Amino acid sequence: MKATELLERLRKDPPCRVLSITREQVDAAARTVDLSFSSDLPVMRWWGIEILSHEKGAMRMDRAKDGLPLLFNHDRDALLGRLRDCTVDYEDKKARGKAYFDSEGEGASRFRQIEAGILKDVSVEYQVHLMEEIPAKELGPELMEMAASKKLPVYRITDWEPFECSMVTVPADPTVGVGRTAGQAAEHKDQGVPGKIINAANDQAQKREAITMSDPITKTLEDHEKDVREQVDRAAKDAREKAEARVAGIYDLGNRFSNFIPKFIVEKAVRDGTPLDEFQKLVLSRVENGEPVNTPLSEIGLSRKEVARYSITKAVLSQLPGERIDASFEQACHAELVKRGIQPKNGGFLVPYDITRQKADPRGTGQRDLSLVGGDAVGGYLKGTDHLGSEFIDVLQNAMLLRRAGARVLSGLRGNVSIPKRTAGASSYWVAETAAPTEGANTFAQLALSPKCVGSFIDYTRELLIQSNPSIDGLVNGDLALSIATAVDLAGFHGTGADGQPQGIVGTSGVGATTATGVTFAKMLDFQTDVAAANALSGSCAYVTTPAVAAILAAQPKFTYASKGLWDGSILESNDVCGFRGFATNQITAGYMIFGDFSQVIIGEWGTLELLVNPFITSSTRIIRVTAFQSVDVGLRYPGAFSVSTSVTAA
Repeated sequence: MKATELLERLRKDPPCRVLSITREQVDAAARTVDLSFSSDLPVMRWWGIEILSHEKGAMRMDRAKDGLPLLFNHDRDALLGRLRDCTVDYEDKKARGKAYFDSEGEGASRFRQIEAGILKDVSVEYQVHLMEEIPAKELGPELMEMAASKKLPVYRITDWEPFECSMVTVPADPTVGVGRTAGQAAEHKDQGVPGKIINAANDQAQKREAITMSDPITKTLEDHEKDVREQVDRAAKDAREKAEARVAGIYDLGNRFSNFIPKFIVEKAVRDGTPLDEFQKLVLSRVENGEPVNTPLSEIGLSRKEVARYSITKAVLSQLPGERIDASFEQACHAELVKRGIQPKNGGFLVPYDITRQKADPRGTGQRDLSLVGGDAVGGYLKGTDHLGSEFIDVLQNAMLLRRAGARVLSGLRGNVSIPKRTAGASSYWVAETAAPTEGANTFAQLALSPKCVGSFIDYTRELLIQSNPSIDGLVNGDLALSIATAVDLAGFHGTGADGQPQGIVGTSGVGATTATGVTFAKMLDFQTDVAAANALSGSCAYVTTPAVAAILAAQPKFTYASKGLWDGSILESNDVCGFRGFATNQITAGYMIFGDFSQVIIGEWGTLELLVNPFITSSTRIIRVTAFQSVDVGLRYPGAFSVSTSVTAA
């Protein structure tokens, strides 16, 4: 067979290679496996002996640079995860990568088999683009003996491209860890490639015999090869149609729900090969929230699996001198934020918004020291045994009561911001038949926002960071982010405007005042009347006060013989406080109540959450300090949209 004919056949029937992995390559915590998926060892095929070149430029990296699909037994419907960080070692002539397994479904079950040492063989499917026959005089003694004994030519594949990597159950030659997958294991479900590719040991004659046995009268070898080509073409067409339908479906959902799904997330789903049903679940989860997505510049579009992969622990350890930790993924996220123009103002490590938007730890705020040597209560219970920890990292916006009440967030700001607003409109006058109207003029002002830095820090030992399970990521970052969110929330209500603080609602010039001592239904309506006088009363208004005041209102009936109180429902949150929503928080000063349209509150964000690591702040005890920074400001578009009472008491 000529080399050109053989190359054409290989393009229609991509070959596979199998290598074995060891348990030492498995990282159970990260759900990853470091593996070699190809080498230059000679492999016998029915058409000759193949040597897969691993010289520079031989392996095409176009597909591999974005990761390869990780399948089971080359079944395109059995997606286990993704093979990333693919490289070629030109010295030992091997291609390597890091396999990331799904935490659910078949990916999770196959990973457990790998951990147990049951499933350990890896096969790669690749496309041959260019090959050359090696002259006999250039063969080494062992290779020449193999070629002579099998009467096969030797080919070097000088241009090839990996398509996908699979965990396989039956390799052709498990004793050497490399070879063709055997029988149906080599069958490609989507492509219809038959599994009857005979090993070179069976020889060409056995291939003919196998075909003859399946159809001894009507089928010739040429007929069989024609059928194979037709099946491959048909399967390739089906695969293309499925891929086109997936892409079209994702774009259609992205266009229909563009208010909820940012465009870059749609593009990423298409590029990463996200299944259509998985993307549909993402769209549904965002639409169910009922609010358009406010996508900050610091959100880089990480998938759920990538968010789970991100480790605050690795990000911190990578900043310590002398630590050898693989934080390439975390550093790549940092670099992407810098590429978008977000610069660390304190020389720290940038954390994407995708990570900080996880649920917060509800247990308080403030500084907390964590230590392994200081006892269980201050960190020992987190030492790595078998914890089922989950991340509970807080997002600045979602954790704040201001945000829940309707405050709007401007993210990705760079310079100071001035938002123009009109303070008075043109006036109209009645005039006599020959008189001219008085000139009316608009007057304008500006809402100025400038970055104000808020920070919080936490001290913990290096041993805790190294020995604890991944939930320490959520604990450390959750405490820091929650502390910052609490500080911003407090500044939004009671910020003094001095000492680097924003000016809060209370104390802003133009905010109305209401007397609510001996509170009654009539005095609760005074809040609404005050805001209505400024033409700012709307359905998005709400009452915000303390739990103690909320309890007073809940116990105070609207009317003398009414059974329903002024505050109807939970004292932390109610949907009916004299016709509006109500929120209670300890952020509000005792006795205070604020009523107004909280959509008129603007929260400006500059950059993203930044972590600054100070190693060994106390060298004798190996204490590491991590400080979190966020630059924000708060302003009111229309101060008249709020009314404040400083002393709400029971009637």
